[in-house]
Amino acid sequence: MGLSRPVGPPSDERFLRLTRNEQVRKRRRNQTLLKGATWAGLHLGVVGVVALAAWGGHRYLTHSERFTVRQVLVSGGTAAPANQLKTVTDTVLGRNIFTADLEAVQSKLQSLPWIKSASVKRRIPDALLIQIEERAPEVLVKIGSTVYLADGEGTLLDRFGPQYADYDFPILTGLDRVGRETLKRKIQLGAAFVNLLYRTRPVLADQVSEVDLSRDDALAVRLNDGGAPLRVSPDALELNLDNYLAMRNYIAANYGPVTYVDLRWKDRITILPAAKRSTEHGAK
Repeated sequence: MGLSRPVGPPSDERFLRLTRNEQVRKRRRNQTLLKGATWAGLHLGVVGVVALAAWGGHRYLTHSERFTVRQVLVSGGTAAPANQLKTVTDTVLGRNIFTADLEAVQSKLQSLPWIKSASVKRRIPDALLIQIEERAPEVLVKIGSTVYLADGEGTLLDRFGPQYADYDFPILTGLDRVGRETLKRKIQLGAAFVNLLYRTRPVLADQVSEVDLSRDDALAVRLNDGGAPLRVSPDALELNLDNYLAMRNYIAANYGPVTYVDLRWKDRITILPAAKRSTEHGAK
């Protein structure tokens, strides 16, 4: 009985077939690599074109004369000295509108005493728009021999002079030897009292000439008629004001010269006559 040979391709034929498969896979890999390289090249090309366009656009925006700041338009300001505003706005005239530091302009404006807040915007191609909110003067403040305008937050705005003659406010005194924070707090207190009078008792407010803040426990309020000062509680500014208004003529008629009228105690007014006898009047 003869042995049959196994059926199948000879070994050299199998080897040749494997070689052809490897060649096919190699061609496919090469084609894939070629496609990848092509797409990468196209992508880099597009990125390069975009980058070049962006660089050109940036250079045009930041170097073209078209975008030079030629106008600075300020709104919302009527009291702030024009020369102070001009000192700040002149720093951006002639600058490129896109490279101008708007935050720096805003910060400089808000550092001016009269300016409470400021916003700065671009108006393409050549203008900056500035909107400011000014502080409102509410009192006069005497420190040493100098009188200042001040607002209700305790900010000294400017030295009082002929240019501010239209501002006819009571003057706050007794502030010569206080620190910065105490000065601010006392101006706030004095302004709060003056504003309270103008809102609720305008006739009395017009008669107030001075508010002495030298004491911590009382405001000494002096009137235009040269009469005795009123001592007002810093913790209850309205206390006994109406009672005093109802009795002031009686006090003047019956007690003559008075050293002070103390309104700080609930339901009573204390009077110190110049003869140094103290009298209390119930306010009920």
